[in-house]
Amino acid sequence: MNAMSPTKTMLISLFSVCALATQSWCAPTQKKARQSFSKQSTPVAQEVKQTTSSLPVQKQESKTSQNVSVKTDLGTPGKFLLATVKGKELREDLLTTYSNLVADVEGVLLNEKRQKELLQDLVLQQVIFDVLTTLPQEAVRDPDIPFPYKTPQELTLLKMRLREKLEKESIPTAEQMKQWVDKNAKRFTRPEQIHAFHLFMQTSKDVASSSPEQVRKRMKEVKALADKGTSFALLAKQYSEAASGKLGGDIGWVSRRMPIGPEAKPMNIVLENALFELQPGQVSDIVQTSHGLHLLYCADRITTYVPTVDDLVSSHILPRSAQVELAKEKWDAGIRQTREKYNAKLLCDGSKLDSLTTDMPVVSFGKDTWTLRQLEELYGKSFTNAFRRYSGSTSTLEMFFDSVLNELAAAYWALDEKIDQQDDVRLYLSWLRDRSRMKKALAAFIAEAYPITEDTLRKAYEQRKPLLKLPEGKGHIISIKAEPTTVGMSRDEARKRAREKAQQIREEILKGADIEKLAKEVSSDNRASSGGLVERSVLAYLNDPAGRMFGAVASLLKAGEVSDVRQFGDTFVIVKLDERWEGEAPPFDQIRSRLETSLMNENEQAARRYIIQTAMKMKLLQWANPAAKYGINPTTGE
Repeated sequence: MNAMSPTKTMLISLFSVCALATQSWCAPTQKKARQSFSKQSTPVAQEVKQTTSSLPVQKQESKTSQNVSVKTDLGTPGKFLLATVKGKELREDLLTTYSNLVADVEGVLLNEKRQKELLQDLVLQQVIFDVLTTLPQEAVRDPDIPFPYKTPQELTLLKMRLREKLEKESIPTAEQMKQWVDKNAKRFTRPEQIHAFHLFMQTSKDVASSSPEQVRKRMKEVKALADKGTSFALLAKQYSEAASGKLGGDIGWVSRRMPIGPEAKPMNIVLENALFELQPGQVSDIVQTSHGLHLLYCADRITTYVPTVDDLVSSHILPRSAQVELAKEKWDAGIRQTREKYNAKLLCDGSKLDSLTTDMPVVSFGKDTWTLRQLEELYGKSFTNAFRRYSGSTSTLEMFFDSVLNELAAAYWALDEKIDQQDDVRLYLSWLRDRSRMKKALAAFIAEAYPITEDTLRKAYEQRKPLLKLPEGKGHIISIKAEPTTVGMSRDEARKRAREKAQQIREEILKGADIEKLAKEVSSDNRASSGGLVERSVLAYLNDPAGRMFGAVASLLKAGEVSDVRQFGDTFVIVKLDERWEGEAPPFDQIRSRLETSLMNENEQAARRYIIQTAMKMKLLQWANPAAKYGINPTTGE
């Protein structure tokens, strides 16, 4: 498991200087929140109405009073003051640690939008209960479960730190690294490969000029030229009847039985044997197959390579890979031992799992008994969705609950190892608990103040209908795939070669070449056999690999245009859009869920603005100028 993003050096300095000092504001007591609940007298929606003079469901923005002061920026890069929240400073290094924590336990990427949200989250965790004083207590209650930590994020943190501990205890010895190499040598062994060129002439008994005798005569003349030093690539371009002839006969780096060409099949064994007898610079004798006559040329050759321990250490594969494997073995053994220690078991007969009710005990762990409802409260929608998906099959449900017992075992094991008592982990756990409560409070507020009804959805659909139209198109696609495992050249070099090949093909298309013929000859995607044709389709609804790439590129083209070469990973694509239609908006029922998600996101942003700007009016929050770096206007809070 990857370690948390902040380095140990950063953690030591951060926690010794500022984190423990700020722990009081990062972990407000539930007592204060509960005191505010006792003051509730009006519904949340009424409170919002009184404060904001009837916020509309969607886009209205609260106006911040003109006398809000903006705190002057203080500090040094990396530690700039971002805001003062209830009299306590929120600095950049604290946000960095918090952001990395959330990214690790929630599996999110840190982009500009996410960083802004996380800065808002840090503020909201401190002010939300001061602004929304009438939220019902039920809205933020902790799950009633038999474990001290109540959220999946807290359990993820405990598991991560337990894995880190095991990895630190699993530094491999020289002998263990040697054993690892012996076991994994095939993964890193490079087979013998040849950079091959091919020249082909077809034979036919029905056509006099293509008779075996006539073709062999011409092929002997070509071989004589090659033997005298004429460029094999030029000869292939002039005489070869294979698709590779357009590219000078170049078929790339080839190993024995390696799939090649558009059909991804190994080379004919007769040709392969002839090829691997060659040394660099040599041309083969004329080789005959059932299709015709062939010449092969070896441009370069790489012998088989089997790595040593030192090789893998130099390439930074070892000792890390062996360390992770040793830690994994310890992890598996530890999970088994913890389950045995706590007598973990499934309480229901497998045949009755399908008929479980929410309050029925389903697993036990030591003295703790877990009901289906408690597991749902702990793990949320992911548990519920998985349970429904596996329902109907006794064996899969048993496997599912076995994995649940493994998850619980990791959590109980982490407590046995006192992972939660480490200073930084204790602080992080408090942040995650506060974050969970803030998220629940925010969701409850949005549900009451910004309700989404069927009428709301239909009005939004009609307003956005012109923007929802899905264009349709018809055209062709050619894909050239780089071989990422090519031996003898880097991945970048392989991609460069593929891009150049695609560029050549694009130029041929612009000159009027038959795109369907080209696609059949050189394209490497699933539409090559049909000449790269894409019949009239909604561009966004194409689901096959080539179709998805066609849709992405064609959506930006006008009818009759040929795209530039576009890259999708190791594949380079040229698209010609023959015709384009405006299309229709999808039916309401088809995008209802997507539209609802969009409105929910807009409502969340509106709710965040309201709470933050209200906190500014209440003098609970002052932004500093460096907050602008994260997309927040220090004056308005937006």
